[in-house]
Amino acid sequence: MNSQRNITRTLLVSAIFTLAGSVPNSARAATRVLNPGNGPDIIVDWNDQADPILDFDFEVDFACPTCELNPNVRLVVGNSGWTIASELVEDLVPTIGDIGVIDCPFPDNFGVSLGNASTPGARNVLAINLKPSNAANSSVLSTSWISGDLAGSLVVQKSTGGAGGDCLFRIGGDAEGKIIVPDVNELVIDGTLSGGVVADRIVADRGIEVRGDLTGSISVGLIEESASLVVWNDVTSKAEITISDMESGVADYRPGMRSSR
Repeated sequence: MNSQRNITRTLLVSAIFTLAGSVPNSARAATRVLNPGNGPDIIVDWNDQADPILDFDFEVDFACPTCELNPNVRLVVGNSGWTIASELVEDLVPTIGDIGVIDCPFPDNFGVSLGNASTPGARNVLAINLKPSNAANSSVLSTSWISGDLAGSLVVQKSTGGAGGDCLFRIGGDAEGKIIVPDVNELVIDGTLSGGVVADRIVADRGIEVRGDLTGSISVGLIEESASLVVWNDVTSKAEITISDMESGVADYRPGMRSSR
């Protein structure tokens, strides 16, 4: 990556994204990496007192063939509170932008959020691969939201010691790739699930909710007590739902709103 193409600046206030609340020192600014072309800027923060440093703590790629409009974000240094957002400014009006691939391939522990509880971190995202290179390390996707489609994979990793592996994520559009997560705290897909979801378990009192059609597949190892798996619209003839085990109690499984328990 050519770091000379990237210009960083800090923002005390963003018209769309308020990320300061995610760091210990709320007066410290998030870091914006300016897009040298016509695509969105990337706004990055973490829960450390010092600002994350471009090309040291994280990297942003605007130079690949699709990266001007869909910048790739790579997290280099482990941190439990990485926050990423994409913002496109046109005629001085900020809107939510797209992101290419988000990954964290280095041997460390990573916790990642896209946006915050009230504002999506991106519109469309190509892929989210939170898979540190050492199996002893883990990743978490927490309190994240995109307003558009997830075109490719979503991978979250639990460590060999059982740490991490949590997923709390809302997709405002369609999910077209493979989603592989050890523990689902909450996974909401507003559109169609044409890809697949593979989860070891749905955590108690949490759930997977597909608000559109299911044309792909869902495979769950365990639905814990009071957890749920619900598909609101059609489950097509090509769709597959596999559940290995359900705890007793009020675990809920409703494909196409038809109870099968």
